[in-house]
Amino acid sequence: MVHMSQPGEGEDMERGQDLPMDENSRIREVWSHNLEDEFKQICQIVTEYPYVAMDTEFPGVVARPIGDFKSSSDYQYQLLRCNVDLLKIIQLGLTFFNKEGEMPQGICTWQFNFKFNLSEDMYAEESVDLLQNSGIQF
Repeated sequence: MVHMSQPGEGEDMERGQDLPMDENSRIREVWSHNLEDEFKQICQIVTEYPYVAMDTEFPGVVARPIGDFKSSSDYQYQLLRCNVDLLKIIQLGLTFFNKEGEMPQGICTWQFNFKFNLSEDMYAEESVDLLQNSGIQF
């Protein structure tokens, strides 16, 4: 089961604090408190902008697969798979486009923030440092 975060939820997690909304921002932060409203907005947008670019943030690489692999691509796939299976997602981003590659006016990207706790969840220190330097607050 996937759990959406509440702003400020988690023992050491401050990343959910609502930041002042930049009126020029085209990105909407999604937390558990606004999840339903944002899904309604997405349902309206997707009829005219049905193409989606997706980005995920995971807390790094904490495990490496062992065994024989058919190719380096096979190893890379297994590396990714085992870490995605082990770790919690931190954030999922969706940006919507039409068939011409145009984005809707106003909000075009939704960032879904998931529960993640530095005291309880597995992560790679260097990956979390990179995410923090990119603006994600835990």
